[in-house]
Amino acid sequence: MSSPNSQHLNELFRNTFGTSPYSYFLQLRLQKSKELLARKGELTIKVISGMVGFTDPSHFVATFRRLEGLTPEQFKSMYRTAGRNDDEKP
Repeated sequence: MSSPNSQHLNELFRNTFGTSPYSYFLQLRLQKSKELLARKGELTIKVISGMVGFTDPSHFVATFRRLEGLTPEQFKSMYRTAGRNDDEKP
């Protein structure tokens, strides 16, 4: 159970940022994962999930899919395909 002070802080956070602290933090983690997925290096989904704070890669994949509408692997493939097309332009 949350203490009154904790509830008040959550309310202040929500009023300021328009979302809960948990949702805000989750969005930051997913943004960082997208940056890592877009890199040219070959980091695995398992490694990236750990780097952004998920202990279970399958939970990371499910969360990413639920919030982004595609899997991390699909994002990685889509981003790299788009990057290749940009590189080919004069």
